[in-house]
Amino acid sequence: MAYAIFARLLFAPGDAAARLIPIPNAGWHWRMVAAYGAIGGVVGQTVRLAHVSGADAIAIEGWFLAGATVLTLLKLWWFIAGARDIEAAFAGSEPGLFRRAAAALLPYFYVVTALVIWAVGCLAAGKPQSTSWNFAAGTTQVTLLLLPILALGAHALMSAAAAARFRRRQPGALEQAATAAGHTLVTGGIWLIGVYLIVELWKPIMADGAAFAALRLVSGAMRLLAAVVFCWTAWSFLKTWFEAIAPAQRANLPGADQDEGPGAPASRLHTVLPLVRNVVFIAVLAISILVVLSSLGVNTAPLLAGFGIFGLAVSFGSQTLIRDIVSGMFFLADDAFRVGEYVDTGKLKGTVEKISLRSVQLRHQNGPLHTIPFGQMQAITNYSRDWSTIKFELHFDRDADPEQIRKTVKKVGFAMLEDEEIGKEFLVPLKMQGIRDVTDNSLVVRLKFTAKPGNPSFIQREAMKRLLAAFRETGIALASNAVTVRGGEATAAAAAAVRFPSGRSSPSEAPAAHANG
Repeated sequence: MAYAIFARLLFAPGDAAARLIPIPNAGWHWRMVAAYGAIGGVVGQTVRLAHVSGADAIAIEGWFLAGATVLTLLKLWWFIAGARDIEAAFAGSEPGLFRRAAAALLPYFYVVTALVIWAVGCLAAGKPQSTSWNFAAGTTQVTLLLLPILALGAHALMSAAAAARFRRRQPGALEQAATAAGHTLVTGGIWLIGVYLIVELWKPIMADGAAFAALRLVSGAMRLLAAVVFCWTAWSFLKTWFEAIAPAQRANLPGADQDEGPGAPASRLHTVLPLVRNVVFIAVLAISILVVLSSLGVNTAPLLAGFGIFGLAVSFGSQTLIRDIVSGMFFLADDAFRVGEYVDTGKLKGTVEKISLRSVQLRHQNGPLHTIPFGQMQAITNYSRDWSTIKFELHFDRDADPEQIRKTVKKVGFAMLEDEEIGKEFLVPLKMQGIRDVTDNSLVVRLKFTAKPGNPSFIQREAMKRLLAAFRETGIALASNAVTVRGGEATAAAAAAVRFPSGRSSPSEAPAAHANG
């Protein structure tokens, strides 16, 4: 009865919403657990009654082995036929690589343990401690069966509680990391407690010989499991914390910056964060490996010395790599650029899209992605830091009134300051700087403004659009490449004097004078 109640609590065959373990075919699995509990209860009670009534020991052992065989066949049917359901339940909706592999192996782990425990019961039959062996074997099977269920159920309860808490308020990065680490610690702690109970259960029985060696092997596995759990807890905390504080990655698609207005570059923390995260993850992985090896009894001191010599040899053979890494550390320490800023390295330019341990990736405005090792970067020109002053020129007709141009530009500059979208981006408003040059057919006027870093080209395009409309309204004409010819009576008389010498009043007199001569 207890098995049936516990299985109904976990699987909830009639209510999927109340199901702690989202396993397919929940009703079939509930019936298998209930049948296992019923058969095991019948076998156990009959064995106890047989002992009380003084029945023959051989008969009791035979009945117990028959019941254990039936239970083993039932478990094999359950684990093999429901392997896909068990794998799907323990893998979850978005499993990682390790969890997916563990879920795939779990049904076969159940099959192997069921066969091993049945074999132990057969070997212990007829021995003085057969009762203790059979009790330990049965309890171990139940414990191994319940451990994944309890771990998954505890994880589901903690996830539901965290989801309900996070719906009421937005959690911080530290709280999210602590919640993820707590889930890992509780799940691993359940496995640790279960393995500890199994070791304590078998310790009085397996006191010498090969049994004692097997017990020591299980104890070493428990130490290994403890090291893995604590290292995994640290990994979960750091991974979730870095993901919570990391900026959202947004692809720079063609044309994305044309109409979205000015954008802000990432902060210094967000720029250095990917590099720090990679370094921390490598350090945690290295420490975890050392802790696991130490828990297995391996002396790690020679390993550390060997890795030190190996690292020294690699550093001599990889001077270019070391130079790239060290140069990158100094560039980041100097805060020379951040993710999202537009920089020029002398040969290549673009927006900083990604920073790794040894290189930086620049996205050119035309689309190409440049990957530049830090060691090849000599000088950096940052166009997105503090402020940006943009100067541009317009060519007007030579007869245009400069004062009228100045007033029109000033009016457009004030209008842009009052704009809700781009007004806050100005540090110095748009204004006319003066007449830069006078050419044969145009009046060259320079204009400028100062804006916050980000995307001043967007503001320049908006200013050009408004200026052209304002110049059309006020009748100020821009310069044209057409050639203008101006004429009059004085000009025509001068042209005639050049063509005909003095004393010739008309073209008709020229032939007559020539004939008389």
